[in-house]
Amino acid sequence: MTREADLQYGTIQWDERLLQPVGKIPAGPLYNITCSNGAVCQIHFPHCEIQSVLSIDGLLSVVHISTDDGLSFLEPLEITDTHVIVEVSDLSLFGLVWDFMKRFIERKDPVASHVLLFHCPPKPTVQNQKLYVFLLPRNISKDQVETDYKDCKYLRCTSNCKLIKDQRYTLSCPGAPQGCKILPEGAAEFDLYFGNQYNPTFEIRVPTSTEKVPIIIKEETDVEVWKYDAELEKDPNEVPPSVKVQSESSGLKENILTILEELRKEEFKNFKWYLMQLPNRCLTKEQEETGSMEDVVDRLVQHHGSEEAVQVMKTTLQKMGRNDLVNSL
Repeated sequence: MTREADLQYGTIQWDERLLQPVGKIPAGPLYNITCSNGAVCQIHFPHCEIQSVLSIDGLLSVVHISTDDGLSFLEPLEITDTHVIVEVSDLSLFGLVWDFMKRFIERKDPVASHVLLFHCPPKPTVQNQKLYVFLLPRNISKDQVETDYKDCKYLRCTSNCKLIKDQRYTLSCPGAPQGCKILPEGAAEFDLYFGNQYNPTFEIRVPTSTEKVPIIIKEETDVEVWKYDAELEKDPNEVPPSVKVQSESSGLKENILTILEELRKEEFKNFKWYLMQLPNRCLTKEQEETGSMEDVVDRLVQHHGSEEAVQVMKTTLQKMGRNDLVNSL
C-alpha cells in the first residue's frame, strides 16, 4: 500500500476460455479487488509450486482482466517460495496463471498441496457421521472451503503433501470400525480446480460412536502420500445416548403417571385387570392386587418398552371408555 485505504477483495469464477488461446491455465483463484486509486502498488499471490519447479523461466505470471483492455499479463517482480509478487497501477480482476506447455506437457512435477478435513457431526435421524476429505493445491485456503461447509467443523491436521495433476489417488481407513464406508469406492482424480465452490474428494461415513478414523492416501501405484489419525470431536452440548434414553424413559413414565392419576380408584383397579388380560402381561397377580400407580408405570415401560407401552395405554384406556385420556396421551 502507498497509503491508508479501504481495500475489498473476493474470489469469482474463472472463465478459462479467455486463457486457452494464449496457452495459459489458472494457477490460483481469480480475485476481484477494489480500492482507492493509487493506494495499492504491489500484490502478493500465493502459489503452490515446489522449489525444483520455480526456476522454470516464464512458468508463472499474473493475468489482469479489465473491461477496457481485456487480458494483459504481468511479469513477476519476484517469486518467493510461497508467493508471486507483481507491481500494479490499477485494480480489477487478477489471477495467477501457468504456462500450460511448460508446466504440464514438458514436466509432470507435483504441486505443493494439502489435505483438509471437515467433520459433519451426526444428526438425530441418522446412524452415522461424515468426514469430508479435500485434496487441494496449497494456495486454496481452508477459509475458501469453509464458506460452503458452515455446518461442519474444520479438523486441524498435519496437512501438507505433494500431489500430481490428473493423478488418481485412493483413500483407505485401516482399523476403522465396522460399518465404515468410503466414497467413491475406487480412486479419485486430483484436479487443479480454482473456483468458488469446492467439493470433497472423498467422503468417509462412520458410526456415530466412532472417535478416531485412521486415514491413508496413496497413489494407484500404492505409494503413500499422506497419513493421519483423525480424531472426531464430540459436540460439548451433545447428550450421550445412554443418558438420552434414560431421560426419554423418565419423561414417558411421568406422563403416564399423570394420566393414571386422573383415574378413580375403581377405574385404576379395572386398568390393572385389563393389563392382566394381555397375552404378554407385564404384571404379576400380586401387583394386580396391591401394586401402586408408580409400580404399574415402572413395570409397563420396563416390560413393553417406550413405544409399545404407549400403545398398550391407548388400547386399555379406549376399552375403559376414557378417550379423553387417550387424547392427552
